Amino acid sequence: MKPWLGWLPCAGLLAVSSVSSIQAAMLWSNTYPEQAVRYAAVLGSVNAPIHFFGLCVDQDGKPLADVSIKMGVRYWKGISPIDLRAEGRKFERTSDGSGRFELSGTTGDVAGVDEAFKAGYLWIRSGSVSIDFSVRQNRIPNPANPVVLQFWKKQGAEPLYVTQPFNFQPVACNGMPVNYDLVTGAKTTQTQNPTIQFSMVRNPETLPQQKKDKFDWQFSVTLPGGGVQLAATNMPFYAPANGYEPRVTIGFGPDAADWQPQAKPTLYFRTADGHYGRMTIWILADRSGPNASFEWTSYLNPSGSPVLEYDPTKRLKPPARSPAPGFQAPAPASIPPSTLPSAALPPASNRPAPGFQALTNRATPFAPPVLPRR
Repeated sequence: MKPWLGWLPCAGLLAVSSVSSIQAAMLWSNTYPEQAVRYAAVLGSVNAPIHFFGLCVDQDGKPLADVSIKMGVRYWKGISPIDLRAEGRKFERTSDGSGRFELSGTTGDVAGVDEAFKAGYLWIRSGSVSIDFSVRQNRIPNPANPVVLQFWKKQGAEPLYVTQPFNFQPVACNGMPVNYDLVTGAKTTQTQNPTIQFSMVRNPETLPQQKKDKFDWQFSVTLPGGGVQLAATNMPFYAPANGYEPRVTIGFGPDAADWQPQAKPTLYFRTADGHYGRMTIWILADRSGPNASFEWTSYLNPSGSPVLEYDPTKRLKPPARSPAPGFQAPAPASIPPSTLPSAALPPASNRPAPGFQALTNRATPFAPPVLPRR
């Protein structure tokens, strides 16, 4: 929604910006003719000329030609004098020998990249791939400052274990760790390989539900017997051989200039037996109460190879876990034999079918009581 109004003569209709029906009605009411004159000054501010410049590069920053790109433009269309509706317009482009592509010759207020594809490569979507071209943005298109699309040249995906616990998980803000199995993603009390450990320290430990001031928070990731490290790239598909530490801590102090109540880091990890993996964590430190929350996804290569590309068709299924030592399934409950003498049992022809249990769980049929006559 834009904080201003505009109207455009178009095929006998006037296009009004996306505002409430009350504001639109006021604009077109004869009671406020001066508003119509004033808002007419912003003619053309809804749909502006589009000049989008893009550049495709590989993981080494080299230009990438022949990338198929699907783009979208949001265009505002007048439905009635007081109604403006948005429609999506689709365009296709292909990067040239220098990796560049361009979209121009159309109008709208927002343009961006929806899809980008090249055989043998993976588009790593990060940051904003759209631009607001409305007049109030005062953006001057510049081919020397294009939107950059990064691609990873695939090295050959290997079978990986993928863990992604559903929904956000709570974590106490007093430093008490929670452990998860890196193969199954299940919470566990074990601390041996391959278990990942998360913990949070927050001051204040308990946050109120009302507006929160800046606070100190530190979220730690530990891999007992192994190591972790923050990924310095948004293409973490090949694990480094060195640089691992037992623990990585992410967080902000209350005086940090770039303070944020959440973070979404990507890490590499290496287990105690030399297996590599990568992990993305979404941390929400400002949850009210004594707990924060987090969500995580990990990819573990059990072969010992540092290749961490993921192909869903090669996803490994976690092995079945054997019961804990000494565990025995409970035996089915047995029905005690009847203590009645055989003479007290009804004739065989009147007995219930073998295995039949009356509602009273007795071996004899249930006979309803006879009420006394009044």
